[in-house]
Amino acid sequence: MSRIDLFTSADCPSCPRAREVVTAFAAEHPDVEVHEWDLAANPGPAVGRGIFATPSLLLNGVDILLGVPTKADLFEHFGHMPARPDGRKSDAIDPRFPSVVPQHLDRSKNAK
Repeated sequence: MSRIDLFTSADCPSCPRAREVVTAFAAEHPDVEVHEWDLAANPGPAVGRGIFATPSLLLNGVDILLGVPTKADLFEHFGHMPARPDGRKSDAIDPRFPSVVPQHLDRSKNAK
């Protein structure tokens, strides 16, 4: 499973178009899950990654795209991304950075 985190804001004129492109790409690729974040209200996985402009995309928690992507941009990035060796879903939230891990996802607290 691949993941796209889309960062938008209410006053962003390009965000609706970015949402359309990402939604259309995900509809054609059922192995892609999309999570949208309002950067002003809840930055989520943008914290600590230098993402401060909208629209922005975080692909599989690794690559950052700024601006409105094309389907070709997304295909190019996902076509070259290796699968996770452990077979788990891709996490945009890296558990090595506990300050950005929501409590319900913090594996360190559950591993006793």
